[in-house]
Amino acid sequence: IPPPQQKPLTPIKIQVVISRYEGDKKVSSLPYILAVTANDPKGVSVRMGSEVPVPGGPGVINNRNVGTNIDCTATSIDEGRFQVQLTVNDSSIMERRSADVAPTLRSFSTSNSVVLKDGQTSQFTTAADKVTGEVMRIEVTMTVEK
Repeated sequence: IPPPQQKPLTPIKIQVVISRYEGDKKVSSLPYILAVTANDPKGVSVRMGSEVPVPGGPGVINNRNVGTNIDCTATSIDEGRFQVQLTVNDSSIMERRSADVAPTLRSFSTSNSVVLKDGQTSQFTTAADKVTGEVMRIEVTMTVEK
């Protein structure tokens, strides 16, 4: 039995845009650009965040990581299309209300794959926060590097 044919390593650019909406009003939009080598199982990871002190009990302070983590791999499939596997974990501090003793942390996590061709954008995920009503939208754009 012949060994399976290795797919060629292909440089692509993945743009991930994480946007928050209050109703129809966009309140934030954060773009992340990843240089990914398709057909390389190692993929790409991005970690962007800060340590935030959070009270953990009387006299105890714990640090919590708040920010965005993105993991991405891509595989060429056929006719110039790529399957992009993406995991996004995003956490942030909500605005404090006057009665709050400690910061309220919110988190969002999604993992999925999408099939894209050169230059194509897809809405990856949309989800509503049941506490605030804010809507998170993630869009992914894939471009083959020439």
